[in-house]
Parts: sequence; structure tokens; C-alpha cells
Amino acid sequence: MNSGRVPWVLSSVVEQRLSLLLYGPPGSGKSLIALYMGSKAVEKGLSVCHFYTPPNKPRAVVEGVIYREVLDIAGLASNLLSASLGLCSFLIVDTINELYRLEPSMESASMLAMAASAVRSSGGVATGVASARDGDESTPGYSILEPYFHFIGRVYRLGGGFALELQKPYRKIFYLRRSARGGVEWL
Repeated sequence: MNSGRVPWVLSSVVEQRLSLLLYGPPGSGKSLIALYMGSKAVEKGLSVCHFYTPPNKPRAVVEGVIYREVLDIAGLASNLLSASLGLCSFLIVDTINELYRLEPSMESASMLAMAASAVRSSGGVATGVASARDGDESTPGYSILEPYFHFIGRVYRLGGGFALELQKPYRKIFYLRRSARGGVEWL
């Protein structure tokens, strides 16, 4: 998974067990970045849980990561809360908003807030599929998710690679592409 130099901010998310929300359109590299961060967390000796919602089953598996499929928002919240209470010290959620299509209902908003709180308390990364609204691209439920994350980022395609724009509290842009070995190469 490891090629090139790692952006310092992603290293700090892993080392300091901060939380990062990545959003962007399908196929923009969010899952690839989350997988890369999971491999870095394992290298640092952290116990990592990767929760995924259909159809986001990981294409690659990192040895040492616990993988769990979740089928509904209540299952995501309960799995994340139990994992954050001792099973895992770094959480990955891919994707946190796949289980609803528009703005969440009152019930799913509560579960989503619980799930986001679990990621923030343990440290980790959550991805969210973006949609355009009033000319802006964001993740459905963004207003619920945003307060729970230390870093908010948008991933988008750029030529033959991808760009990661961190929007809170930094606006620095990092460029990456898929490496020949299937990992991430930071440019």
C-alpha cells in the first residue's frame, strides 16, 4: 500500500487518533485513502476495524484489520459503538451515508450522529458519497456529520490521479494516484 511520501496530515490522523471525513463522488479514491490509512494504523500497532456498507466491500484486504459488513444504520451505530469501547483503536467506515439516499430521517440522523461520535472518540476515517446541491457538492447529512470530525476533506479526480482537499481546519491540497501495486502514490 505504501509508495511515495505520506501527507503529514494523514499521518497525524493515524498517530494522534483524530477523525477524518472524506467525501466525493463515486470512484474518486475515498476508499483507497481509507484503506491506506488503515494499513498505516496497523503498522503503528493500532487495532483497526473496517466497517463497510454494500456495495463498498474492500477490493484489497490489509492483514490485521477486522472487517465487518453492516446492512442498516442501526447496525452501523451499534457495531461502531461496541468497537470503540475496546475492540478497536482506529475505525474506518466506508461509507457512512450509503444506508440512506437523501438527508437522513430523525431516526437515522440520531444513529448517524452516534456512529460519527464513535469514530471521533476512537479516531479513524469515514467516507461519504457526495451529491450536488445548490451548486455545492457535499455528503448527505453533512450538517450532522461535520461537528464530529477533526478534518473534513473532499476527494475528486484530477487528470490521471486524484486530489484530496482538506477543508477543516486546513485547505491544503494533496495529489495522489493509484500505484502499480494497487496502493496510493502521493505526488
